[in-house]
This record gives sequence, C-alpha cells and structure tokens, in this order.
Amino acid sequence: MFSTLRRLGLVWIIPAALGVVNIVTTVRNATPLTQPWQDSNGVLLDFRDLVVLPGRFLIAGGNPYDPALYLAANPWAQEFDPYLPSWLLISIAIGWLPLAASALVYLVAVCALSFATCKMLARWISPAQAWWLGPAIASWGQIWFPMRVLGSSFICVCGFALLMWQLAKGADRRSSWFGAVGLAVLVIKPQLGVPVALFLLAYGLWQLVLRAIVVQVAASLPTMVACTIAAGGPAQFVDSIIRDVQHASSGASPTGLGISESFRTDVAGLYTRVVGEVPGVWLYAVVVTVFVGLLVFVALVKPRQELLPAIVVMGVYLLPVNLSYDIALMIVPAAAAAALLVRHKDVHTLILVVLTAIPIAHLHRITLALGLDKTPADVADVACVFLAGAWAAFLSMRTRGTAYQSSQIGSE
Repeated sequence: MFSTLRRLGLVWIIPAALGVVNIVTTVRNATPLTQPWQDSNGVLLDFRDLVVLPGRFLIAGGNPYDPALYLAANPWAQEFDPYLPSWLLISIAIGWLPLAASALVYLVAVCALSFATCKMLARWISPAQAWWLGPAIASWGQIWFPMRVLGSSFICVCGFALLMWQLAKGADRRSSWFGAVGLAVLVIKPQLGVPVALFLLAYGLWQLVLRAIVVQVAASLPTMVACTIAAGGPAQFVDSIIRDVQHASSGASPTGLGISESFRTDVAGLYTRVVGEVPGVWLYAVVVTVFVGLLVFVALVKPRQELLPAIVVMGVYLLPVNLSYDIALMIVPAAAAAALLVRHKDVHTLILVVLTAIPIAHLHRITLALGLDKTPADVADVACVFLAGAWAAFLSMRTRGTAYQSSQIGSE
C-alpha cells in the first residue's frame, strides 16, 4: 500500500485538498478593493496593496514608490513597501485582472511553489522518506498557518530554502545559478535578502552573490525603467524611494514603530512593543555591532551548511524591519537541523532541532486563537530564533575540525 502511494504520489492529495479549501476561503474573505487598511480583516490585504494596486498604478503611468501620489490615487491602501522593482513583474502580470481572479491565480501559484519547497526540504532532510515527509510538511503549513504559506513573504522563504539547499548539496554547488536565483528571490525584500547576502560574502561565496545581482538586475530592469520614466528621471525615482522608506517607517504605516498595533518582531520592534517607547540610537548601535560580530564569526569559523541557516536568520532578526509572519523563515533552519540530526544522532543536534522548531510552531498564532496579547508569544518566538542561532554557533565552535564539520564549503 505504501509503495503504491509513494509511486503514484497520491499522498499529495491531502495538502492539495487543504490548499483548495484555504484558497477558496481566502478569496471569499478577501479585503474589498476600497476598504481602508485600518478596517481590514487582514485577508489578502498585502496582496491588494502590494500586488494589485501597484500593478494598476504602474500600468496607468504612475510610480508606485512615490507615497504621495500612490496614496492619493489609493487613499484606502498602505504604501507600496520598498521591495525591489522585480516584484512589480508580478503586479503588472496579474494586477489588471479583477481582484478575485488575480487573487485566485496568485494563490494557486504560491501554493504550488510552497508544495515544491516542502518537497525540496523533505529531500534535504531524508531522501528516503521524502515521499511522505514533503506532503506532511505541506499539510502542516496549510492547517496551522495558511496565511503564512500563501502570503507574499513565503515567496522569499522559498528563495531562502532553494539557496540553502543548494549550498548543502556540496562544494560543487557553491556558485550554483539555482542558489543565485534563490538569493535573488529573497533579496526582493531587501531587509531579508541583504543581510543574507552579507553572510554569504563573509562565507566566501562572492561568485554566488554576484550571480544573484545579475539575476536581480535583469529581472528589475523593465519595471525600474518604467518607474524611472513615471517619476520624471533617475534622481526623482531615487527620491521617491527615500520618501517611501520614510513613510514605511512612520506612524502612518503598519510597519512603523509608532503605530499602536505594531506587529514588528525585529529587535527594535519588540523593544518598542515591550517598553512602550521608540528605542534610541544606542539600540541600533548594539544590534549592528552584534551583526558585524556574526559576520566575522562566519568568516573565521565557516560553519557547516546545516548550521549556517540558523545563524543567518538570527542575524536577519537583529536588523529592521521584520514582521510576525517572517518567522516562516525558520522553516529552513529547522529542515537543515533535522537533516543534520538524521546524519548525526546526538543530543546537541536534537537541541538545535527543538530550538528551530518552536518558532515555526508559531506561538503568535496560539495567542491569537486564545484572544491573548500576542507580544509575549512574539518575544518567545524570537528568543528561540536567537537561541537557535547561538546554539548553532556553539556547535560550529565545538565541532570545528571534526568529522561533524567535514562538509563545510570553505571559500571560493
């Protein structure tokens, strides 16, 4: 029976059915096109404001990066977040469709991408068990937090997974174009991709980073030219991006520190939520110093590939701006730790698996379901992110020069 299921791939029927239910439910409950974002239930809100409306604005000859003009045309929307221009390829491809139709196309595509990512992670953990492990991971995501695996940020998670999986496949993949594509996808959200690129440079993978830059520039060029023309020139385009970042950091934006219902989970965001005041320059100086220290550590120690993701995500969470749904990034360190546990069945690796798994159990979701304040759960989730990164760093030091460390990539 199990051999038949494995051969025919019938186990995937379960996550596929769950995906259909989630997609239909999501489309039915989607935020209306002209509902103010403050009054939204959050369902497909980012899709509306980051995909559909920017695409329509760009097609009409506007520059979505200009918050004044974009919000004047769409007063009910959030600002267009300062993603790289390549993101707008998705916007202009489906943004012109009716909202429900564009949402359906987008959700089906992202759901299929999430399934492919789960299959890839399962093969990383255990190729022999991937036939059921992949569908199990995909089903868990569809049941536990579907909004996380059907949202825009999960596209970046898929890129991160592809990147780290390629690195884990060995030294012959250290400059892989597949890995470069993964990094190029991740860097669509600069606050996620740029710190990861810095870690890769510290790791010695400069060729992979250069290839990712080539991929991203090629993908961004068409929409960047369109936005530059709409802005009135290169200087005006750069100015619009600066103003967009300033608006996204203000109290008028859901990602600003001054908003009362903040759900930021980077260090500055959690400090503001817990203490009740915006942090001073000293906090940013501390997190930047720690981040640079992590870069130096990675450059000197060269952790093995399965330990690197946990350290990288810890570094990403030090810097702004991260939101509660970005915790989905921990799926990759959890898979890497599980893969390591399959090969090295020891208690130290098991501890890493537990620490990486707790954040993706998503305590934030539990507190929402119980109607409790989500801040303590977010603090606990991020604390485990830091503990997992610190433990991975400890393992890197403890096993340096041993067989446990034998698959390190080294430098190019």
